[in-house]
Amino acid sequence: MPEFNAYTVFVDESGTDNLKNFKKDDRYFVLAFCIFDKNYYAKEAVPKFQKLKFDTFGHDQTIIHGYDMMNCIGDFKCLQDPKIRGIFLGRLTEIIESTNFILISTVIDKQRLLEKYSTPQNPYDIALKYSLERIQRFMVERNQADKITHILIESRDQHSNIKLKHSFNKIKSGENCNVVPLIRPLNSVL
Repeated sequence: MPEFNAYTVFVDESGTDNLKNFKKDDRYFVLAFCIFDKNYYAKEAVPKFQKLKFDTFGHDQTIIHGYDMMNCIGDFKCLQDPKIRGIFLGRLTEIIESTNFILISTVIDKQRLLEKYSTPQNPYDIALKYSLERIQRFMVERNQADKITHILIESRDQHSNIKLKHSFNKIKSGENCNVVPLIRPLNSVL
């Protein structure tokens, strides 16, 4: 049986990686990696989020997605009620503030990227490369780099997922700033 490391990594983005005709409020692209100790995650973090979901939605299958939450879409339609919204957001904030995790994030200023390079790389690819190198360093420092690391990346549309998988595999195999393969047993799940 393979040896898994002590951490799991969740990834999501904010903003778009579009470099053409983006609006002023879409100037930045952010890729965030949340690293959890698996034991802590299972025993402490998950039960807190499950309780909030059961109390708010009656089940725990709702994915807490910022866009849906802020726009009251799907299960978050109940947040149109200001009282429920206030209670939910207050509890969610308390849970996040009290939850122990490491955050590695990369912010790309798309305007500066366009000003500096005539043919810039895709912001998602740049952020992914930079962040995976930080994950590699994190795992090496904790003697976990030789064990399987699972990185769970928020799924996007099918075309973007294919591009992402291609970029991920290129970076993993050595197309990165260190010009060496990253964590050998690095796995991504879309």
